[in-house]
Amino acid sequence: MPARFKPLIVVAIAAIAALALAACSSGPSSAASSVSGSSSSGASSEPSSDETVLDASDTVFISLDYNAGTGYEWACTADPEGVLVQTDKVTEDRAEPGVAGGPLRDTFTFRAQQPGEVVLTFNLVRPWETGVAPAETQVYAFTVTKSHEVKLNREKSNFVLDPEWITYS
Repeated sequence: MPARFKPLIVVAIAAIAALALAACSSGPSSAASSVSGSSSSGASSEPSSDETVLDASDTVFISLDYNAGTGYEWACTADPEGVLVQTDKVTEDRAEPGVAGGPLRDTFTFRAQQPGEVVLTFNLVRPWETGVAPAETQVYAFTVTKSHEVKLNREKSNFVLDPEWITYS
């Protein structure tokens, strides 16, 4: 092989390795999400085809998966603020013991604060990178009624997995 082709081969191998590493980071095909709700009354309504209803005193949990070691993390914004208020965020390490860089799950907790419509947008970002598009975006649209009944609007939402509503007693 002529020596002039060796640098091109090295560049091609480096490009393939970079693409393989990018595919290993959390992207739309690798992340999973779920939504659950809790109720102090111990009952929840059956979901219709386009919405899921929680009782008035419900807390909403949204869980999102991603990979450790990539620098990415989930960041949430609410538009408008104050309808559902974030009360907690817990990160769970889902890797086998002793394994670095395995799967993580962030679980965000929200409570109905006031009536209205709200869109919760979760972006998978590297916090130090400004002006860069998120690796993934998950959108959950909710309506909170005057009695604090929480409804997920599936038509205005865009997330990887269909939400799962779990009632805790």
